[in-house]
Amino acid sequence: MSIKDKAYKILKKLKNIYKNPKTELNYSTPFELLVATILSAQCTDKRVNTVTIELFKKYKNVYDFAKANQKDIEKEIKSCGFFHNKAKSIIETSKRIVDFYNGQVPDEMEELLTLRGVARKTANIILSSCFDKAQGIAVDTHVKRLSKRFCFTKSENPDLIEKDLMNIFDRKDWNSINYLLVNYGRYVCKAINPRCDFCELHEYCCHFKEKNKKELKHIFGIEKKIDNKIFITIKFAQSLDGKIATKSYESKWISNEKCLEFAHKLRSENDAILVGINTVIHDDPILNVRFFQKNKKSPIRIILDGNLKIPKNSKIVKTSKIIKTLIFCNVNILKKNEIGTLKKINELKKNKIKIIGIKTCKKNNALDLNEVLNYLYKKLRIKTLLVEGGGEIITNFYKKFLFDKIFVIINPIFIGNDGISAIKNLNIDKIEIAKGKKLKLIGVKNFDDNFIFELSK
Repeated sequence: MSIKDKAYKILKKLKNIYKNPKTELNYSTPFELLVATILSAQCTDKRVNTVTIELFKKYKNVYDFAKANQKDIEKEIKSCGFFHNKAKSIIETSKRIVDFYNGQVPDEMEELLTLRGVARKTANIILSSCFDKAQGIAVDTHVKRLSKRFCFTKSENPDLIEKDLMNIFDRKDWNSINYLLVNYGRYVCKAINPRCDFCELHEYCCHFKEKNKKELKHIFGIEKKIDNKIFITIKFAQSLDGKIATKSYESKWISNEKCLEFAHKLRSENDAILVGINTVIHDDPILNVRFFQKNKKSPIRIILDGNLKIPKNSKIVKTSKIIKTLIFCNVNILKKNEIGTLKKINELKKNKIKIIGIKTCKKNNALDLNEVLNYLYKKLRIKTLLVEGGGEIITNFYKKFLFDKIFVIINPIFIGNDGISAIKNLNIDKIEIAKGKKLKLIGVKNFDDNFIFELSK
């Protein structure tokens, strides 16, 4: 997505949120807005509006301010901060307007910039609010912050930021973009503790993505990006309340016949299919392609079995001479030279099952998925992999961003809180972390009241 396309999408969303964007400073004339804008430097609009109520009662127009005593003005505006310089700017600006512009605030950028206390930000606000002229974009602290967060600019200089924004946005939007960004920055995308949980612009925010990446690194223990070259699809079937099996691990058949056909078609389109040992123990699957065998042979079967617990009478072992099968286990299991383990390994090898010992993760002693994928890609030239379960396996692939597509088959039934969940503990305690991993919905299919959701990162 180009920067201009992104800017248009952000602008469209902001316009839907703020129907009539305008300055929150109170004024009745261009001169009053000029004074209010000078006072607003390093001060909130709310405070300025409180001060100007009394200020504009005592000094009714530019001529009153031009004749005012600086000390008197200072007393009136003291709570706005920097009152010495602000009082001096207001008085000198008033005198110049009286002397050079016949008491009228000028409506051209070059002329406004000759007034003390007026920089491009103030001039742009006056021109857009009072004269409906688009000669630039006002860059205040909110606009600067959001421009950085949305990656509209890399600069810290307001004048350079303005140039970047003017190159990105069409002139017709120059007058509104300041107020849109200011409002969003003031109430949602705050400088300290931005309200990311309320933000509707996550996908465009560089700040959120970086923050989310750090949060996920801390929560999930991701130390480095895994350079995976295999296209990985995760597929699982669940109840409406997110259970893939009952508490007794019964899961046949949680989805209907049409969805089962879809699952087998999905298998036929992949080079390999991967499950964890618990799926083998509880479901005793064959992991073959029943509906499409005439067109394509079954994919290679990959079993993650850290402690080599696979039952010798399982369907996987019984059919391993027909369907190529690999078991990944903890490398330390192979080093122990225990009689029982050696005997089991020999029996599995007789059934043409290849056993690969790999390292485990120090944190949870689970098999290192990166090691598994590297082996599949480098040794077997696997290019597409279907991950079918169970919950621990699906969760680990999801945690490490190891997927390109997810198919979730949902049967609108309830199993209850004691069922087996598809996604296990992710240690997410902030809603913005979950939103940061929000998936993109590609499509939904209805197969006789079972629904298949197709999603991507």
